[in-house]
Amino acid sequence: MIQYSLPIEKREIGSKQDLKELRRQNMIPCVAYGHGEKTRSFVVKTMEIAKYFHTVGKENTIINIVLGKKKQMTLIKDIQRNPKTYQITHIDFHILHKGQMIKADIPVKLIGTALGVKEGGVLEQLIREVSVKVLPMKMPEHFEFNVEKLQTGDSLHIRDIKFEDGEILEPPQRTICTVLAPRVEVEETPEGEEEAVGTEALEPEVIGEKKDTDTKDEGDSKK
Repeated sequence: MIQYSLPIEKREIGSKQDLKELRRQNMIPCVAYGHGEKTRSFVVKTMEIAKYFHTVGKENTIINIVLGKKKQMTLIKDIQRNPKTYQITHIDFHILHKGQMIKADIPVKLIGTALGVKEGGVLEQLIREVSVKVLPMKMPEHFEFNVEKLQTGDSLHIRDIKFEDGEILEPPQRTICTVLAPRVEVEETPEGEEEAVGTEALEPEVIGEKKDTDTKDEGDSKK
């Protein structure tokens, strides 16, 4: 499991105006909490968070928050962003302990091109994260599946995940991905042809009409 060290600075709990001032100084207000732990308030430089996402690129990573010589193992629990600018405005960290199991959502990664897709089918991924209970140091970065052998109609399920370091908190029958059959396009008949066919069906040729003419001519000849 990847670990990352993040330098932090102390902060006093202040008013909303104080928080706005911190953000104007390119500082992000944060809190850290956990079972049996006192909630801690601190700030992180925006530049340091940007460096973290550039280096690691994932929220599901163990982060050691560092204050002076003190270090605490944490996991990002929640990130709040400005809805207009999408800039981070607040971060919640969950304090971890080495012997304590935690709940985490592990990403599901599919690699390769399925046989069914090569034949025109569509690979549909129904689950992108799987909830697990695991020790922090045993937490996987992601679950990876090679789908190259999947044919049309084949699926992968939660029960196909091999995970011996913790507990999967999802029903085993849940489908992770499936290969759908190719879509069949129905050729449409032009409207003009449909009308012509319909008219012929509704108005068949009347064969008996000629007999009326023949009968009339026969009567005239007898006279």
